[in-house]
Amino acid sequence: MTIATARMTIEAYQTYDDGSDTRYELVQGELVPMSPPTWLHLAIAKYLERIFDQEIERLGYDWEAFREPGQQTEESSARVPDVAIVPTDFVEQTLNQSAILTTAAF
Repeated sequence: MTIATARMTIEAYQTYDDGSDTRYELVQGELVPMSPPTWLHLAIAKYLERIFDQEIERLGYDWEAFREPGQQTEESSARVPDVAIVPTDFVEQTLNQSAILTTAAF
């Protein structure tokens, strides 16, 4: 006999904390642990964030690059991209909320 487990919602994911240092993505309502990144992976993400920020400043856009915000990809899924470009006004309006974008980032 299979016991169905309840699927996690985006709202529950935004506040989820199991007390560990494990980072999770939400995939169709299920928590999926993320593997720790390699140093090369971290270095590339840092480089991209820096380059994006420099170009955003050069162009005078009111955006910011952030490493590892959450990004809702469907109703019950949220991924953690390495870098996302987010409008500054959105960040200012949601400073005290979980850093999960529910609309598309650039």
